[in-house]
Amino acid sequence: MDIRQLTTFQKAATLLSFSRAAAELNYAQSSVTGQIRGLENTLGVELFERLSGRSVRLTRAGERFLPYAEQLLSLADEARSATRGGSEPAGRVLVGTMESIATYHMPPMLEFFHHRHPGLQVVLRPGSGEETVQALGRGALDLGLVMDVETRHAGMEGVVLRNLADGTVRRVELRRRLPKDGRKNWEPFDGVFGVGWVRHPVIRSGAESGFSALLDRHPLYFIDHGEDRYTHDAYGIHLGQEDRLTFVGPRDQEVTLHLIDTRVDSPTYGADVSFTLFPDPERYLLVPPGVGHAFEHLENVYTINRPRTLLPEDGGEYLPGNDVIDWPVDQRPMPSLRANAVPASREYYEERVADQKKLRAMPPTHSTPSVMMITGENGRQIRIALRKKVPAAS
Repeated sequence: MDIRQLTTFQKAATLLSFSRAAAELNYAQSSVTGQIRGLENTLGVELFERLSGRSVRLTRAGERFLPYAEQLLSLADEARSATRGGSEPAGRVLVGTMESIATYHMPPMLEFFHHRHPGLQVVLRPGSGEETVQALGRGALDLGLVMDVETRHAGMEGVVLRNLADGTVRRVELRRRLPKDGRKNWEPFDGVFGVGWVRHPVIRSGAESGFSALLDRHPLYFIDHGEDRYTHDAYGIHLGQEDRLTFVGPRDQEVTLHLIDTRVDSPTYGADVSFTLFPDPERYLLVPPGVGHAFEHLENVYTINRPRTLLPEDGGEYLPGNDVIDWPVDQRPMPSLRANAVPASREYYEERVADQKKLRAMPPTHSTPSVMMITGENGRQIRIALRKKVPAAS
């Protein structure tokens, strides 16, 4: 991979469009597509999922790679500055502003700025005030100059300027993106491949408050663990579900997480480790299928799960109702399993929703299955799902 590919990837990831990235970077769109494909070939993964029209979105691998690409680009800028010596700022600053401001007020400011900081290239992006604010919000601009009555926007810092060069007094607001949170978007757990913390996108409203929109199209459910001691006596092992767990509760409550890696094709197969965590609504715990997990001291904690369904690679039938294997925490050796790996399509989720609607219209006959493992006569492990019959309503 090279700096040019990383720059193109970062721009496309920010704008979620290859054509807009090409316009911003002054490339042909075919050049952007070729650079992204070359980077994907180097990494051995797909970074973008192509949607209808010209839009794209990051894959899971792309989301994980983005913070590393940004760090590499930042280091490259630091290296260039260090090579030139001194502390003079260098690079490119994208400034969005209204055409009237760009035409009548910016030229003398740009000339003065150039003499003060010759190493910085200022690029103007004329547009309406609304377009400028939107571009700032998605990270396509570094600074914005707009005339606006509203002076406060989430995720931006504003400064009101008056007495412009022509002597008029106007309400002109300079907005810039707030400094990035120093915490990483992806924090892997040592010892178990694919397990880690993923940071939620948060719009801050104060030092200890903010909003996190859960907008993806996956199921969402809440678990109240009560106020009495809550500890699992068995590992929960999914073969076709990737758990994404957000823990909401007292920030000083220490929770213990036990993990076992039962995936025969995992580089950490056989891992048997424990970690300590504290509830944090700004991130979620990603647990891939095939990784058994059990918790201690979840009392007073709510869990929000937004699971993602994965299907067998061979196209075989998958029934999510029989997915969870309960493996006693003290039972060893651990099972050897092969987890699903193909993300379910939207049509799959729609079919499951239709099934659930039909079930809700019918009286319950059996409980949720309890899945266990037994060893057959030939030594092979067999999954058994047991459903308890529910008495008919009188």
